Amino acid sequence: MERKPLLVSVVLLALVMMGSVAFISWESVSSFARREELVSHSYLIMTNINRMLSFLEDEETGERGYFITGSSSYLTPYSEAIKRSRNEILLLKNLTRDDPFQQKNLDELQSLSERRLTYLKAGVSIRQKYRTPDPEQSLLIMDLAKSDMDRIRSVIKRMRSEESLRVANYRKESDLHSDRVHRVILAGYLLASAMIMISLAFLFRELSAHERAERENRRLTREYEDLYDYAPCGYHSIDKNGLMVRINKTELGWLGYEAHEVVGVKHYHEFMTPASREVYEREFDRFKESGMVRDVEFEFVRKDGSHFWALSNATAIRDLKGGFLLSRSVLIDITDRIRDRKVILDLNDLLSSHAKELEEKNKELEGFTYSVSHDLRSPLRAIDGFSRILMEDYGKGLDREAMRLLGIVRENTARMSQLIDDLLTLSRMGKAPLEKRWVDMTSLAKKAVGEVGVVSSFSGSILVGDLPRAFGDSSLLFQVFLNLLSNSVKFTQKTESPRISVEGQKRDGEVVYSISDNGEGFEMKYYKKLFGVFQRLHSQEDFPGTGVGLAIVHRIVSRHGGRVWAVGKPKEGATFFFSIPVPLVPEDDQETFSGRSLETATMDTREDAS
Repeated sequence: MERKPLLVSVVLLALVMMGSVAFISWESVSSFARREELVSHSYLIMTNINRMLSFLEDEETGERGYFITGSSSYLTPYSEAIKRSRNEILLLKNLTRDDPFQQKNLDELQSLSERRLTYLKAGVSIRQKYRTPDPEQSLLIMDLAKSDMDRIRSVIKRMRSEESLRVANYRKESDLHSDRVHRVILAGYLLASAMIMISLAFLFRELSAHERAERENRRLTREYEDLYDYAPCGYHSIDKNGLMVRINKTELGWLGYEAHEVVGVKHYHEFMTPASREVYEREFDRFKESGMVRDVEFEFVRKDGSHFWALSNATAIRDLKGGFLLSRSVLIDITDRIRDRKVILDLNDLLSSHAKELEEKNKELEGFTYSVSHDLRSPLRAIDGFSRILMEDYGKGLDREAMRLLGIVRENTARMSQLIDDLLTLSRMGKAPLEKRWVDMTSLAKKAVGEVGVVSSFSGSILVGDLPRAFGDSSLLFQVFLNLLSNSVKFTQKTESPRISVEGQKRDGEVVYSISDNGEGFEMKYYKKLFGVFQRLHSQEDFPGTGVGLAIVHRIVSRHGGRVWAVGKPKEGATFFFSIPVPLVPEDDQETFSGRSLETATMDTREDAS
């Protein structure tokens, strides 16, 4: 009787112990499963972070490739990378929607990414607009983009560290909990065999869950290794002595080696040319101290002896005491970029050589022009003077035909003198420095109208509209108006009611001005002859002139970076157009610019705008 209560007590105690063991075991399995889900979730977040960083680097690679080479083939991966990086940020926001810390990091990352993208797009736009971009402006944009990229990497590093810390905490908690469960199961073994069997059942369930988690971990590990090995860039790690301890298959393919020929066998510098080896040895000591290296170019030698160039970026992995353990290095193949850079430098050298030759030839031509004009003026003055003496002093003794011939001589000497003056003017237009400022084109055109009216006694009407202001040399732009108006006046002299109008408007980054008349007009098939030196579409008897005036207009407008063109019909008149580019100089800025100062002002304005 006394044993029965004891037995019942033991049974009850055993049941309580088995229930406790069962409950603890069940809670352990559930907790472990929850932690494994959290671990998987953290690994998934880190995977997407790595993919997003890869896409952001692809953006930069595509933009730099296009900026350096001008090849549109870089724009396709560039655009694709933009779309994918944005998608990855949205996916990460969804994955961390219940995580305020990571949401804050992602908001900062999204802001930095969009701002950096603005700089990349500005680089692409400048490269599309200018065949040879300004080096200072290009360097500014690249520095801004690089600064944001460094901050992006800092945010990504912070996010990775947070997830890594969480994974470590989850593992630690799982280990502590597992130890406690084993002690409870051991106690159950000592109390009763039934409890042991029940405990074994629960342990089997726990081990099964653990095995599933391990299988999932192995699967994820294989995926990470596949991503590592077949990434579009090279990955490797070296120890403090520069020995290769890990390398992906992409980089092995570039070098032409197998993994067993490299890992633990060769040092990093053994793959480099002597010149790159010197750079590496100098930079490696700094890298071990600073823990980071950015955009260092190395030339590598493949196993077959051929060479290729790569851009190296690396960060250091340190031990708990801060000592250098391994590098985490990334290589980007820039062989094509280096080759294109060499081609560009060679072309620049060739252009500089040609420019120097052209400058020397222009100086010779200027000297020749001056010499010829000076040497021609003396005999022309003599011919004209003696012809005038003959007509004035001996005219009574000459018949009408002789006087007519002397008149023709004087007319042609005057024409020759005017031709020499026009040639000198044309020469000066090509070498005079431009003093650019904002010019009131309406006042300038009206001034030219007044001068044309005084010289030509024009009897028709000339209407000057409200013209947009232009940025240029006021004296040279006045010469443009003067020549074009004189041209219209000349070719309307046989028109019954001559009309000339001057108009202007802004369109697509330039200001276009037009001078229209209802005069003689011209055949469009002869259009290309209009702006050539000595090119005339009408006879000297019908419309006198030297054939240099429109060539002067073409040269002045070209020096301003603009265009000149015309349309017309015979007997219906003609319209001459010229355009002046609109710079990024505020219209209320009255400072005068010339040469390099204008480029600097333009770049400073763009910096302010950005």
